[in-house]
Amino acid sequence: MKPARGTSTGLVLGAVLLLALTLRLSVNALGTMLPEIRRELGLNAAVAGLLLSFPPLVFAFAGIATPSAAARIGNHRLVVVALAIATAGQLIRAWVSGSAALFLGTLVSLIGLAIGNVLMPGLIRQHFASHITTVTSGYVTMLSLGAAVASGLSIPIENIVGGSWRTVFTIWAGVSLIALLPWLLVAFGSRTAGAGRRRSAVPVRALVHSPLAWTMALLFGVQSAHVYVVVGWFGQVLLDAGIGAVKMGALLSVAPAIGIAVSLTVPVLLRRQRLALPLILLFAGCYLLGYLGLILAPVEGAWVWLSLIGLGGGTFPTVLTLVALRARSSDGVIALSAFTQCVGYLIGASGPLVFGLFHRSGGSWSPSLILMMVLLIPMAAVGFKLARPRFLEDELTPTR
Repeated sequence: MKPARGTSTGLVLGAVLLLALTLRLSVNALGTMLPEIRRELGLNAAVAGLLLSFPPLVFAFAGIATPSAAARIGNHRLVVVALAIATAGQLIRAWVSGSAALFLGTLVSLIGLAIGNVLMPGLIRQHFASHITTVTSGYVTMLSLGAAVASGLSIPIENIVGGSWRTVFTIWAGVSLIALLPWLLVAFGSRTAGAGRRRSAVPVRALVHSPLAWTMALLFGVQSAHVYVVVGWFGQVLLDAGIGAVKMGALLSVAPAIGIAVSLTVPVLLRRQRLALPLILLFAGCYLLGYLGLILAPVEGAWVWLSLIGLGGGTFPTVLTLVALRARSSDGVIALSAFTQCVGYLIGASGPLVFGLFHRSGGSWSPSLILMMVLLIPMAAVGFKLARPRFLEDELTPTR
């Protein structure tokens, strides 16, 4: 499918890639800057764990309303709204003092990011139906790049400009503002930009009866628990192991940096959908070795363990690609994306909170890391259920 009249393929592709870049900047920066934020605001481990649970929780509840909103005002205009909200939220937590502003700004920002998360697979299906895996590869690569930049460069940028964590969040808000500009052209520069005010052909509530939707949601939920624990807590884990702050930031960038390479290859490999199961099992094994290494030799082998964990993060592009491939229409993809992320993020939200509570009760990070190893069992089990290709609409037809 070609872009709407009045827009070019290059403009839409550039807008999609810029949107993808912004979707992880403020999330990953929060985990990197968390030790400094805790010191300034006096947040204990439980409160910090609640803050780190915000991304999956907000992504779950805000994302579920996205398909109906997109049907009413149009996918492109909704992206503009999403980026404006995300930018405003980042500025609130950067410019307003106090822990309440931190939580409020994070909440507002994440609402915008949640909308972008849900819309992205459908936008790819809408504009690049014959190149889904190729464009998805670029999309998840930019997601990983944004995550790597936020994790690895937040502290160096803070040191260079002589600012604080608030300065870093202001800079990432500026990137979101830049990403908004091409979407303004896409949304209001095409003759069909106003198309909307309709009902989605695939209502999200119908997916409650879809085994495929529940399977995708479970895989997404388990992988998001791993991702948000790594993003949110591993900075503290590394610091407590005796690693310095700058090296900690560099180590945290290893996983998303490796994710860039993985994101380039996984969607292309999934053109052969029989590879889904071997890939999921491979990534689960990498997570297992990485967590085990952090228990046994957290300092000596830190680079190796974080590299393995970065490879384990290949489950993320795997599930995102499968979402785009398992529905026949853009409405179907957006509905499957919304359901998968709503249920999945609700599952994943417990990860950072429980990880922090296990540490609080045991006084060591080993029980928390063992918990993450146990969570790899359902990840592998779900892989077997996803081995057979099928389409969402085929499961929903009897219930319409």
